Amino acid sequence: DSIGTGPVIAAGDSVSLNHTGWLTSGLQLSTGVFAIEYLTTNLIQGFDFGLEGMAEGGTRFFIVPPELGYGANPPFGSPIPQGAILIFEVDLLDVY
Repeated sequence: DSIGTGPVIAAGDSVSLNHTGWLTSGLQLSTGVFAIEYLTTNLIQGFDFGLEGMAEGGTRFFIVPPELGYGANPPFGSPIPQGAILIFEVDLLDVY
């Protein structure tokens, strides 16, 4: 993890993220850059918790347990099984 040198994100901030997400089996689920409004965009709770306290320019790895991820209800048609533990690497690119 790297801390970053820019502003720390706060609820309602618009942020740009580069991310990669995996299952514990190593299967990559997603990757790429996207923009969200922190704590107002509908994300899994564990992703919101993982972003908490990040500063612009920082990188963080976090593990999301099933109860903070999709639990027994993964997205229909996705390769995410019920009870999956998710792993993410996130770079906080911009806070604006």
